Amino acid sequence: MGTIDLFVAEDAVGEIVFNRPDKKNALRNEDWRLLREQLERASTLPLRCLLLRGAGEDFCAGWDLGQARGEVDPADVINGFVNPALQTIRTFAKPTIAAVTGACLGGGLGIAMACDVVLAADTARLGSPFRNIGLLPDSGAHYVLRERLGHHKASQLIYTGKMIDGCEAARLGLVCEVYPAASLLEEARKMAAVIASGPTASFMASKRILLQPADYDETLAREAEGQARIFATADAKEGISAFLQKRKPVFVGQ
Repeated sequence: MGTIDLFVAEDAVGEIVFNRPDKKNALRNEDWRLLREQLERASTLPLRCLLLRGAGEDFCAGWDLGQARGEVDPADVINGFVNPALQTIRTFAKPTIAAVTGACLGGGLGIAMACDVVLAADTARLGSPFRNIGLLPDSGAHYVLRERLGHHKASQLIYTGKMIDGCEAARLGLVCEVYPAASLLEEARKMAAVIASGPTASFMASKRILLQPADYDETLAREAEGQARIFATADAKEGISAFLQKRKPVFVGQ
């Protein structure tokens, strides 16, 4: 096993696992590069949903600060390793789920927030407490916190370095659902299987629309264009036939 592993289940669900549990799955530069490579590999496989999780008790504690010793250009690290991996997650064509346990900090928070769906354990600890080491948050934290929580709450979390548990994260809308830690992975896999059994091409079209900032009129136009394209797919034909025949559809992801 490596530090970033990719597994594929029989139900067309892939799992990317951060595998440095003794370091709370903190990522070195080479791990960020490997993460991007595994994502690119996953994009070539017949997957219909991708689940990201950490080995052991933690999701990911972000960048391994052990690499901060000596002369380091943070812009080179962020632009060369961190940001490309985050962009690859965010633009991954198929639906993605983050299953957050334990520490989800800094770059780990960025990874989780770059996914489409975020599920958290009640005992998870989420935050971007860079103020404790005299730095500012990165990995998209300013964008995500402001967008999800508003200027004031985002500022509070940044300035105080406060971390929040899974329950508060769900209450604030930072994650979608919260579960007991012991059942989180099971629930995440159930959701991944449900998503993987759906009309994948339709989901991909919705994801493209959600990722493109647009006003109301432009969104209407993009939905019309997308609907016209998806209407011709095998899954759309199956979905309409199943509806008319009053049966459950069987989607093939095309």
